[in-house]
Amino acid sequence: MGISLRRIQKIIQPNTDDVGNVDDRETEAPNLALDRFIERIELTQTQIVIYIDTCKLQSVLTNNESTMQKQEPEVDSGVREDHANSNIKQITISHQLRKRGVEAKLVLTDGNIQTPNPDQNLIKLIAKTHLWFTKLSNGTVTSISDLANQQNKDAAEISRFLPLAFLAPTIIEAILAGAQPVDLTIEKLRGIPALPITWTEQRELLGFAN
Repeated sequence: MGISLRRIQKIIQPNTDDVGNVDDRETEAPNLALDRFIERIELTQTQIVIYIDTCKLQSVLTNNESTMQKQEPEVDSGVREDHANSNIKQITISHQLRKRGVEAKLVLTDGNIQTPNPDQNLIKLIAKTHLWFTKLSNGTVTSISDLANQQNKDAAEISRFLPLAFLAPTIIEAILAGAQPVDLTIEKLRGIPALPITWTEQRELLGFAN
């Protein structure tokens, strides 16, 4: 799927028709230099491919307008026949579309490298489960009902999440570092009927690469 940069700019440009008596120079969207050297952007299921005219890029960087080639008119289909031009280079960025709760997230990836993204709510929940287990094991409370009353929590909620105190150390380390799978959320954990006992099965269930 081809996407012209000019079309993207039109989509994101704010509508200023309802702004009264404002100088046009203040409301006019800035003329980005990107469209002077980016020839085309292609979006597939797994990649974003950006085609760059290196000759035009050099002209932009050196501010040399005289060497800028005349830009070709935009084609609605987004299809260009200049990919064979030696000046055209491409940058390929891998991505994954992941669901996180009710949201869909486009995650840029570089092979197996993932940008750290600590989920503070998830980290706090795991810390609480360790606190709950400690209170139960050292006799501070004698039952989940007592714990629920002390913590002002629903007993069923504590029972549901308490097994997280037995997560594999590697999983906990990944969550603290923000390297957990994007779709690993509290809501996903809430929907798991039973957490496996073995660490290998835990990693597989929660989406960690083995």
